[in-house]
Amino acid sequence: MPKRARKLAIDRARPYIDSPLMTQRVRLGPQISARIDGSYGVYRTQKHTGPRGSGTCNCPSERWPCKHLQALEATWRANPTSFFDVQRFLDSLAWIIHEKGEVVETQTPPRGYSVVLSH
Repeated sequence: MPKRARKLAIDRARPYIDSPLMTQRVRLGPQISARIDGSYGVYRTQKHTGPRGSGTCNCPSERWPCKHLQALEATWRANPTSFFDVQRFLDSLAWIIHEKGEVVETQTPPRGYSVVLSH
C-alpha cells in the first residue's frame, strides 16, 4: 500500500484504535479478534498477526483492509496487553487442575451438560 493510502487508512481507523469502541479483545496464538462498535453496526474483526497476516471483518466496507482491521492491528501493536490471552488462561487453568489434583465440577451445568475436569 502506498504511503499516502496507508496514512488515509490509519486516519479513518484512528477513532477505533485502542478506544472503548473496541471491546472483547482476544488473542489465541497468532490470531487476534475484537468486537467493534462501528458507524453502521457492531462488527466482529479478526486478524492473523504473522508477517503476511490476513484478516476478516463483517462490516459492509468495500475497502480492503477496512478501517476496523487497521484499528485492530494498530491496537495490537500499541497495547497488546489489552487482549485477553486465551492460551495463557488455559495454561493457568491446567496448572491449577494439575496442582490441586481434584475433580472440579460446575454448580449449575448448562442445559443437560455435566462439566467435569479431572487430573
